[in-house]
Amino acid sequence: MFLAFVAARRSRMDSASALLSTASSAAPLAETGPVSPENPPGRRLILDEVDRQLAAILAAIQNPEARALQVIRVIESADLADPKVGERVWNFAIRSLGLEIAVVEAMESLGRHWVIADRTSAWSFLTDPTRVPAGFEGSLGPFQYEALKGALQEWMNWDRGEALHLARTVPLVLHKQGLFIQLYRRWAETDPETAWDEIQKEEFALELGGFGAGLTLLPVIQSKDPSLALRLARSVPAEFWNSPDAQRGVAGIQRWVQEYPAHAAPFVQEIPGDAGQMLAKSLALHWARTDPTAALDWVLRREATGVPSHPTPYLLGEVALWDPHAAVARWSVASPERQVLWAPPLATSWAQSDPAAASAWAQTLAPGVEQDSALRSVYLEWAGGDPEAAIDSLPRLETSQRDQARVGIVQTLMNQNLAWAADQSLRVSDPLIQSQLLESTFQRWMSSAPDAATAWLDRSGLPEPLSTRLRALRR
Repeated sequence: MFLAFVAARRSRMDSASALLSTASSAAPLAETGPVSPENPPGRRLILDEVDRQLAAILAAIQNPEARALQVIRVIESADLADPKVGERVWNFAIRSLGLEIAVVEAMESLGRHWVIADRTSAWSFLTDPTRVPAGFEGSLGPFQYEALKGALQEWMNWDRGEALHLARTVPLVLHKQGLFIQLYRRWAETDPETAWDEIQKEEFALELGGFGAGLTLLPVIQSKDPSLALRLARSVPAEFWNSPDAQRGVAGIQRWVQEYPAHAAPFVQEIPGDAGQMLAKSLALHWARTDPTAALDWVLRREATGVPSHPTPYLLGEVALWDPHAAVARWSVASPERQVLWAPPLATSWAQSDPAAASAWAQTLAPGVEQDSALRSVYLEWAGGDPEAAIDSLPRLETSQRDQARVGIVQTLMNQNLAWAADQSLRVSDPLIQSQLLESTFQRWMSSAPDAATAWLDRSGLPEPLSTRLRALRR
């Protein structure tokens, strides 16, 4: 996913570069590369050159993201030791990029490079209260926050203590919290255990703090040292997860659980109470996106220990999308009560890829609620994709099975073609099911096209009591 993002970003940059080079007013960017402690400034773009480059970008490029990428190139080459250069780029980004995400990318880059060139002027400009937009008084504007995030992350490379001190001076608690998390994640890349200890001492908003704050670092630590991430997670005392602060822990650890479910699963299995249930559900649902079979098997093992798990039917359906036979194998060893609950999502998912095979499986189930619900699920899905094929398959079913299949077909057709839904309802052999389907169909049809519905009744041959009841639905 990350490599795809990088490739897409590089492609957009190349396209933007081609557009920029065609602008007659565009002077070539100075070939200096971004400023950094390892790459001290050489020949940088001065204010007039920056103005020309920004004007060229505005004239040549319409796409906001492509513009932002070119603005970032200007930032990397500009002489940001001159505060007017930083101010000019700031104003251009706000006025000319349009798309919020494009402005955010440019601001983060501006903060990072400006603070390298001149920390004093960068901090003074980016925290200037006169730049706070209306509605954000006493706080930071959203673009100030993004620029400060870039600036302070860079600052962490030179003076970690000062960067964290400056973050503590930010007025809004939520902004302060966001900066802390970003800065401590940067720290965790090089010294994870110290960052883990120190972040727990910071003051956070009510929903985070203490162990919860430390747990937000686990994704970064995982990418560097998976065994350390698991060890630090397990260092949180068991009693914490049953305390009033457990919600902070759930909030802090969610990202790690969702991004690394296979690695987090043994730890989540150990968490007791409601916190464990919430995290298990989150883990399973996210794991299902990449490996539904592994997620389902983990949930089933968890259930075998007596712990209930709400996402099991959903996970079984996810497995059935890719490997219906594996889903059936797991369904077949479940208890009779669970088989009844799990049959519909399995049948629905299987019907998306092979409705005929799903129908054949549903016909093998024990007659009654289990078979009825599976057949309705198959044919509801089948009729949504190919109603004629679904109807053509009905003669291969037994009479009672056909009635249940038609329930699914009619439920779908009521959203597509009410006359067709009425026709299929009329072919149901069970009088009670037929009556229920016709009433559901005519409640809609008498509201949307009463004349057509009445004309259908006139030629339907329905017995008078039912026909009269359906006509009474006309408004």
